Amino acid sequence: MLAYRTWLNGALVGGALLFFLMGRRRGLPLALLLDLVLGGILAGLLGARAGYVALNWAYFRDHLGEAIRLWQGGLNGQIGLLVGLLATGPVCALHRTRWLPILDLLAVPLALGSGLAWLACDGVGCAWGRPVYPTDGLLWRLSADLPDLYGLQEPRVAVQRLAAGGNGLLALLLWWTSERPGRRFALYLVGTGGLFLLLGGWRGDPMPALGGWRLDQLLGLAMLLAGLALGWGSLRRGSR
Repeated sequence: MLAYRTWLNGALVGGALLFFLMGRRRGLPLALLLDLVLGGILAGLLGARAGYVALNWAYFRDHLGEAIRLWQGGLNGQIGLLVGLLATGPVCALHRTRWLPILDLLAVPLALGSGLAWLACDGVGCAWGRPVYPTDGLLWRLSADLPDLYGLQEPRVAVQRLAAGGNGLLALLLWWTSERPGRRFALYLVGTGGLFLLLGGWRGDPMPALGGWRLDQLLGLAMLLAGLALGWGSLRRGSR
């Protein structure tokens, strides 16, 4: 649990610090940056906990007192990410700042922080991969002897490590992406949504499904489509 908290705190602090430094380099007001960091992190953590409780309501309905024990672990990263992003909108409105440039600025720190958060899961087995066997071909090559959240260790798709590496590569790509309004955040949505969609099919942890698709995959698909739409709009504005 100590390793989990260390990586998770590193994800929050590292992402926030990078965002703060990038914002100051752009000349953004200190009050705006602090409100965005504090509001986004707080809303994201609360949203992640609420999402986890909702997805595991069969347990928490009989243990309501445990629902608020955020320090004991139990977060849904995808829902927390969505809530944290949405929370930056009212902050921008309060400071009379355009939202899209702030979302562009958030893209690299979010990708970096997400990668570190996935490493937190790798240490304790949350969001574990499904078991694989030598006959599974490529998936066997992408596997490692890893535990699930209950400590059962066997060869599994190394989902957490693949997600961490994918987010790291995405952060590097975003760093070198054109800063035309909307383009960087559009690419972040496409990359992150694509990872959710792909890796969701290799996860072994329980998750509500609709039409054979896990909830995290459906969220990833929505992010990917939103990113494509935003990117298309950015290209059209650029062509004009």
